Amino acid sequence: MDEALAEGEELVNDLSEGQLLTLIKEKNWSALSFWLRYHHPKYGNKLELTGKLQVEEQPLSSQQKELIAKALKFAGLGDDSKLTDNNEQEST
Repeated sequence: MDEALAEGEELVNDLSEGQLLTLIKEKNWSALSFWLRYHHPKYGNKLELTGKLQVEEQPLSSQQKELIAKALKFAGLGDDSKLTDNNEQEST
């Protein structure tokens, strides 16, 4: 079933590309715009973000340490004594 759906999608994509190229040859503005927007970086959709990122380091609370330790233990990546021991050593 998946193969049949993939083949059908490929067929529709081929037909659509053929129609799009025909419309471009006929100087259809929407077709031209569509093609350029998705195939030429100069005409693509743009989003510009500017800003400043400021990170303030804050020590973990004992409750946060406990939750992280439980998550690590649950994931099989360690036991809770490692997290507690490392944080206690760093604070001394």
